Amino acid sequence: MPLIYIPLFASSSIQNLAVIVPICYFMICCWLFMSYTLTHLPGIALVLSRYASKFFPFVLMWLGFRILMDSESYRLFLPNS
Repeated sequence: MPLIYIPLFASSSIQNLAVIVPICYFMICCWLFMSYTLTHLPGIALVLSRYASKFFPFVLMWLGFRILMDSESYRLFLPNS
């Protein structure tokens, strides 16, 4: 599983995990299928090959920031007061 789901997994019970894990794998399969399909369309493949390496790191940074803020995981790095 991707590391971005660790806060979700850490706070879930076994019963919840029995539902979350299959759904997570299903969604990952959907994303992989969509990305595979989109990259085989000539127009989209051209745009992705030209701009994805410049744009994608910022998408990943934004996604990581949103996950840290929404799950309040950033509090783990703050000193206890």
